Amino acid sequence: MNARPPSPSSADPVRHLQSGWLVALAALAASLPALAQAPQFYRLESALTMKSAAPNWDYVTFDPARSYLYIARREDGVTVYDAATKKVLGSIENSAQANAITLVQEFDRGYTTNEDGSTTVFEISSLKTLSRLKLADSADSAVYEPDRQAIDVHDRRQQAGSFP
Repeated sequence: MNARPPSPSSADPVRHLQSGWLVALAALAASLPALAQAPQFYRLESALTMKSAAPNWDYVTFDPARSYLYIARREDGVTVYDAATKKVLGSIENSAQANAITLVQEFDRGYTTNEDGSTTVFEISSLKTLSRLKLADSADSAVYEPDRQAIDVHDRRQQAGSFP
């Protein structure tokens, strides 16, 4: 029986592995100049300091139709910032302890998700608060489900429930 002589890579698998890493590192090093010239997706245009006794925030929601940025500032409630004019428009009343904001454009409604399990319902066009409803013991976020025309509210551990 004729035995084949072992190839250099099968004779020393560690050496083969090391050469593979060297090739990978060389390819990475060759691509670094291209990465440095890659287009920037984000850049800082301006900055704003919003004063607060308890500077704390959670989720933000952007409304591209109006260029409004809704900032859930927990203790301070929801602050509405106009990204086009770079000015704070105000706050959503009765939205203290807000974690998140869900917008339902088709009904001109916005819903804050508050830590105490409530939601503050407001009119998107006027930013006027309509009501605050208790839904669960706690809440962290919410998602609008257009097929069911319902909002699913979630706490930190599990789904808390839905409401139309």
